[in-house]
Amino acid sequence: MKKTVMGFTLIEILTVLAVMAILVGILVPALNAARNAALNAKQRVQISTLENALATFRNENGYFPTSEPACIRDCITGKCVSLISPAYSGAQKLAEALLGWDLLGFHPASQWRPDGINPCAINPKTKLSDVEIYSIKKTEFFMQRRPRYLDLEKTSVFPLQQLLSFTPQQLNGQPIPPPPPPPYTPSPNLQPQPRNYPLNC
Repeated sequence: MKKTVMGFTLIEILTVLAVMAILVGILVPALNAARNAALNAKQRVQISTLENALATFRNENGYFPTSEPACIRDCITGKCVSLISPAYSGAQKLAEALLGWDLLGFHPASQWRPDGINPCAINPKTKLSDVEIYSIKKTEFFMQRRPRYLDLEKTSVFPLQQLLSFTPQQLNGQPIPPPPPPPYTPSPNLQPQPRNYPLNC
């Protein structure tokens, strides 16, 4: 007596494969649309965060950061005398405004230079000329800084010297390590004063 061998016919296998192909064709565009919608929502949140940070910067400092190249300014008129670095403009100035030249907060006496100095600055303690407004060793200048306008932990900001140390593979899409912590963390009693806004009832 012959045993009956159970199995699928070629037509049944082809039918199943056709159904699976149709389902994949329906699901893949839907997944791509959901991914694109999530990416667009994330970008809108990021842009809104930057807008709010810039609005706060303008309210506290009276102006928006400019995108013109860094230059040497006259201490009396404030006009640009000569360019220092055409590359230090735009995104670099935006990062300095919202996070500070060394990512520890913006100093209102900044002249938007790549070296972070202000030849026209006066030390509030000694009442003498002092160019190092971003020096972390001078608490009198540090206390004048504004708190960061963006949360550093949620912002992908890299110091320029670290960005230049990345390999081409990292710049072409491979994971980039998080930025190192600032070289100096002031004690709590040396932190810039937090913003205290009156409540509108």
